[in-house]
Amino acid sequence: MGSVFNVYGANAFNNFISNSGLVEHLSDHRPILLWEVITDYGAILFRLYHSCLSLHGFKQLVTHTWNSVVLEDRNGMARFKKKLQILKKEIQVWAIDQKKKQSGRVIEIKSKLSDIDKIFDQGGVNDELLLSRMYLMKQMQDLKSSDARDFMQKAKIQWAIEGDEISKFFHGIINRKRANLSIKGIMVDGEWVDDPSRVKKEFRSHFATRFQAPGVNRSRLNFRFPNCLGSDQVAELETPISRDEIQWFFDHSSFTKGCNSSRVSLIPKTLDPKFVSDYRPISLIGSLYKVVTKILATRLSTVISDLISDVQTAFLPNQQILDGPFIINELLSWCKHKKQQAMVFKVDFAKAYDSIRWDYLENVLRSFGFGSKWCSWINGSLISGMASILINESPTSEFHIHCGLKQGDPLAPYLFILIMESIHLSFSRAVDAGIFTGIKIDSSLMISHIFYADNAVFIGEWSQDNLNGIMHVLHCFSLSSGLKINLKKSHLLGVGIPNANIFAAAVSLGCSVMKTPFKYLGAMVGGNMSMIKAWNDTIGKLKSRLSKWKLKTLFIGGRLTLLKSVLGFTPIYSMSLYKVPKSVLNSMEVIRRNFFNGIQGEERKITWVKWSKMLASKNHGGLGVSSFYALNKALLFKLVWRFISQDNSLWFRFITSMHGSQFQELSRFHSSAWNAIIKEINTLKSHGVDLIFHFKIREGNGMRTRFWKDIWIGDSQLRYLFPRVYALEVNKLDLLLDLIGPTILTNLEDRWVWDLIGEGVFHVKDVRNLLDETFLPKESTVPRWIKSIPIKINVDVHEDMAHLLFRCGLAIDIVRLVCRWWNLVWTPIGSYSEWLTWFNSLRLVYKINGVLEVCAVISAFSIQATLGSIACENLNKDSCAFAVSSSGKRCVLEKSVRRSGEEVFVCSASQIDTDKLTNWIETNECLEACGLNRNVLGISSDSLLESKFTQKLCSIQCYNNCPNIVDLYFNLAAGEGKRTLEFLSYRF
Repeated sequence: MGSVFNVYGANAFNNFISNSGLVEHLSDHRPILLWEVITDYGAILFRLYHSCLSLHGFKQLVTHTWNSVVLEDRNGMARFKKKLQILKKEIQVWAIDQKKKQSGRVIEIKSKLSDIDKIFDQGGVNDELLLSRMYLMKQMQDLKSSDARDFMQKAKIQWAIEGDEISKFFHGIINRKRANLSIKGIMVDGEWVDDPSRVKKEFRSHFATRFQAPGVNRSRLNFRFPNCLGSDQVAELETPISRDEIQWFFDHSSFTKGCNSSRVSLIPKTLDPKFVSDYRPISLIGSLYKVVTKILATRLSTVISDLISDVQTAFLPNQQILDGPFIINELLSWCKHKKQQAMVFKVDFAKAYDSIRWDYLENVLRSFGFGSKWCSWINGSLISGMASILINESPTSEFHIHCGLKQGDPLAPYLFILIMESIHLSFSRAVDAGIFTGIKIDSSLMISHIFYADNAVFIGEWSQDNLNGIMHVLHCFSLSSGLKINLKKSHLLGVGIPNANIFAAAVSLGCSVMKTPFKYLGAMVGGNMSMIKAWNDTIGKLKSRLSKWKLKTLFIGGRLTLLKSVLGFTPIYSMSLYKVPKSVLNSMEVIRRNFFNGIQGEERKITWVKWSKMLASKNHGGLGVSSFYALNKALLFKLVWRFISQDNSLWFRFITSMHGSQFQELSRFHSSAWNAIIKEINTLKSHGVDLIFHFKIREGNGMRTRFWKDIWIGDSQLRYLFPRVYALEVNKLDLLLDLIGPTILTNLEDRWVWDLIGEGVFHVKDVRNLLDETFLPKESTVPRWIKSIPIKINVDVHEDMAHLLFRCGLAIDIVRLVCRWWNLVWTPIGSYSEWLTWFNSLRLVYKINGVLEVCAVISAFSIQATLGSIACENLNKDSCAFAVSSSGKRCVLEKSVRRSGEEVFVCSASQIDTDKLTNWIETNECLEACGLNRNVLGISSDSLLESKFTQKLCSIQCYNNCPNIVDLYFNLAAGEGKRTLEFLSYRF
């Protein structure tokens, strides 16, 4: 379509240009000059990729090099270090040479394949060329697999799908990581510095200052620790080591020079880091140091639980990171319900791991009863430390470390919680002395503080004395340990206190004011989680994992795996504490469904299979994704299992003191996460799912087994089996041990077991599968899932194979040719169940039978892809009644009228969206006749096949008023095999 010149418009435009001052002799051109700048930060570290481990000759190279190197050095550790350095150089040279050979091999294979294909094009096909081509293709695939493993390692992705490793998805991950982690420059005294040498110098100076030796004056611990190691435990910790390579350290309590050097990798703390302080250091530990500290950490882990109290919930057995958020949330709810004034002070330690004084650490170890040899080992692992900073993978010069613990060191978490235990003991003494008053739940329990590693929360009554007491204890601890309180990042919360009073107290402390709900250890605490808006953060995180570029660059198999491995676990943190509202669960399922079906943003289109069917397990005709509903209930039930099986923890004592030991619902006016969990258990029981029934106690010494009220023999409580005897019993809470008298059963303690699958160990997966099997739909005929073909093909033909192979004439002809190729007699088949019966009746070898099944599935996939890419106007109507893909594309016959008045059926193989379908429904009479809703049409085609809609669609009134909807139903019903004779008579 052309344009018409308008002289008046042209003159007006010229006048505008002249009046704007743009005269001819002055140019408004402002060129942008670009030039390439190459920044060289120096040599980078050598990386050994996983693909090298599978290359031919690698194992022989390592063995030969290691055995051929003979060093005359009495120090086994130094000898081991030098051999590693020699081996590293040999591997580096060998790996570069192998990569060059691989590149040349790829070019050579492509050339040979091109020559063979030319011969094939000319008709020169023979068995020798076919075998040669197959061999070359296998070699090419092996080379691509090697590159794929490198891509996956560079992208730091723990999962991979066929074809996705070399796709845009993995390249996008790699490029984004490089862009985020690269350091282009920093601000120094208001000046932007991008010179590599100056940048490296500034980073080295900053971290060398951070790890410099602290002052010599400090307070010391002058009280006895209640929990100390016994002599047997000390002897076990200090057992000699026999390995020559590391024996030097355990004999001399020091590392050989160069064996305790670490590289400090920098992780940006902000999206746009500009200063040195915007980066967080993570230590990359050397192999020798890691072996030694791993031995020490393994030994320490066996005794650490005897020293640490249950207020610390990190790095200990039977402790969970969410114990703290759960206790604080219940405590705040309890205070509000009881109208009790309280305070919560969340403390932030500045650079906690980097600030620990080593002399204080040794003081703590000796107070806990550790032996001299153990203390010398710990001290030796610290004082010999050297570090260099990695700037764009290039290390700076090394510097000595004089304080702190290395983040990434296997031993560091245990040493740090020993430090935090010292503040627990100090604060407990302050509570006993009346300096601080916690929240008293009942006569047996008072909560005053909860720790998770360096995350400390102090809880108590609201009073100025309490605030002063906290600051006094923390100040003394800071002087002793080196840990400094960052008051700017610390927060104060008041419960039942006027805002003015809270603000005044925060100003006096120099901290910030915190309001409910707030985030603690990543979980929302103190809010009403039954409200939809309380889950906005969780839904936002779920959406953030689904950027458009991921959707566009992943195949459907990759989307399915991402759905299972990442998206299914993103909201787990909050779902482990709170019941998720039904509308929120639906919203999260919509996000997953849209991602799987390739729907972006607000785009809407038909999903040809109900999402609930896709959530079901593979054994029931689904894809094994599992529902968020089942996941939420299973995670909540894990808390019930912990309550029953772990009765010696703070978490158990807190719930018992607040809610009692029985599963009783509280008043509906008391907002409580635990109360919501109990309600859910009772709701599931009313629907026939009694999870508590699967808790059984396995008797040991009888000290924890209630004779009448625990299921310890059979499948029911004895009080129900013998009600008359139980009614006569005086002591209905007698333990098994009390009734059997002096009889010794066993020295083992009674323990709870989970008998759902017979292993006795509780797994969230078991409950989730049980709920999915109970509430998700099941297919009568389950499609077979073939492991030997790519996931994307399994997914695509999962729902469409039945429609395509048995309803499409063209597909049936192709299947007949395949059967002739296999010397099989084709039998007309009308359903997928008949196909399985015919397939299972074939008397073929197992492996050959599998190859035949693969051929059938690949044929269906190929037919589907081919027919989905062609225009179908000239095809017969019956040939078009099949699914083009399960991701929303379907070949749908549209009845239209041409200008000549001729009525034709046109097949549109494009995506069908809701707006297009809405336009097909021309009148309100159509809506009334068909019983369809203009807004919901397009959400799921399965609704068109339900009986209540089918009856209306098979009426003359519906067909006369809305022929397009009837045509749509015809194609859907044809694919599903649900056409009725009555309907066909109306249509034709």
